[in-house]
Amino acid sequence: MRWPCHVGFVGGVCALGSLVIHPVFAQVTIDDLTTPSAPGFVVLGVEPASVSRPASPRAVALSLLSAIRDGDNIVPKNYALEITPFWLTSRPTLTYQAYDDAGIADTLIRSLSVSVVSASVPADSNGPDAIGLGFGLRGVLLKGAHNSEIPRLLVRLKELQIKILEATSETDEERLEAELQQVALDVQAQNRQRVGWTLEMATALAAKYPESDYERGRVTRFGFWVTPAYELERPRLSFVGVARYLRDSETDATEANLVDLGFRIQAEWEQLGLATEAVRRLGNGANRTDDATRLMGLVDYRISDDLYLTASVGKDYEDRITGRSNLVSFMGLNFGLSKKPTVRIE
Repeated sequence: MRWPCHVGFVGGVCALGSLVIHPVFAQVTIDDLTTPSAPGFVVLGVEPASVSRPASPRAVALSLLSAIRDGDNIVPKNYALEITPFWLTSRPTLTYQAYDDAGIADTLIRSLSVSVVSASVPADSNGPDAIGLGFGLRGVLLKGAHNSEIPRLLVRLKELQIKILEATSETDEERLEAELQQVALDVQAQNRQRVGWTLEMATALAAKYPESDYERGRVTRFGFWVTPAYELERPRLSFVGVARYLRDSETDATEANLVDLGFRIQAEWEQLGLATEAVRRLGNGANRTDDATRLMGLVDYRISDDLYLTASVGKDYEDRITGRSNLVSFMGLNFGLSKKPTVRIE
């Protein structure tokens, strides 16, 4: 019998002489790029989705977003760089089982991300564009549970790990390794389809610099919010809510406290997601119009594991000064710039 020194994605290891055999294990990625919804986009008012589903982290991700309104073209003017510190280094000892069973504290530590956003935003209702900078934090407290397929796949993985170590020929070993790799990929795919309750929290602040003038810059908005969601396994539907507080201070004369309450319903297929969302904005403060509503339709498409496309179109919030309701559309790309987060299955 030939003891394997490299099995599956990572491998079993042989110590020459003593023939100490370490368990065979496979490795899977747990990333799930999604709509470019860095918290800074929300407080700057250029978000493609006001009700965003919690997402698994990527160590470094870049979002490019084009807001097609008021004569803008499709060239992106809005950018976000998001970093999840926990995944900046590899985690060779973290197993899928430990990841799957993590409590609230561990889940938050592993998902906590920091983002910086630059966006082109109106300086005021009539003025030229300003440069907007946003800074945000977000993290997942509840990530949902694995679906019904995962336990069956994990049992099959363990069977294959034993069979590889007991293989009596190189041909059998290679065949079993190939099957191990495929089952690990199946686990990876199924892990994207988690079910049950998820919960994300976020906070952000934004500053505006009219005509790119640093001296005229000021912090214009601060907010924090929670995003609960419930995911069904069959059919693949998600129901997402948002409760958000925003402190808006464009000028001393227009300071306001705003509360957003909304929901999103999304249906998913293999790489495609279709959603609709509605958000009601309530507020009080000087020079305010009536409370505002945002209605949007959204399309998410996974081009590859490292690239995600989103598009949305609908009615934006009514302008707080003019009362006008704008038709807006967004198109964005989210790039995974770092290696995909991985955990091993023993």
